[in-house]
Amino acid sequence: HLSMSTRIIRIVRLLRLVRMQEIMTNVTERIQSEALGPVVQVSKVTIVLMTLSHFTGCLWFAIGARDTSETTWVQVGGYQTQGVEAQYLASLHWALTQFSGGMDEIYPASPLERLFAVLIGLSIFVV
Repeated sequence: HLSMSTRIIRIVRLLRLVRMQEIMTNVTERIQSEALGPVVQVSKVTIVLMTLSHFTGCLWFAIGARDTSETTWVQVGGYQTQGVEAQYLASLHWALTQFSGGMDEIYPASPLERLFAVLIGLSIFVV
């Protein structure tokens, strides 16, 4: 029953994203100022970028923190003993840098991590 509840909560969160798109469309339509128009557009892109990076970073950490006999990026970087803040910020940092070509500080250490990084790299071309 717990897994079903978790799935329902995740679906509700995804529905919020759809609602957020509707809100952003309404705000954009109501702003008639030439000065505020570009600010709204940049804000929309930033919100989308941060949302995608958040989910990507969370998945990246979940893959790295999984229980496995393989070496993971979490182990290589020593993040398994650090606080949630450091773990989240490292994962978010990695996700954000994927939009600009990646980073050298955190890198895939297992085949699954490499596959995920490749898939993210390919999906960035779509976005």
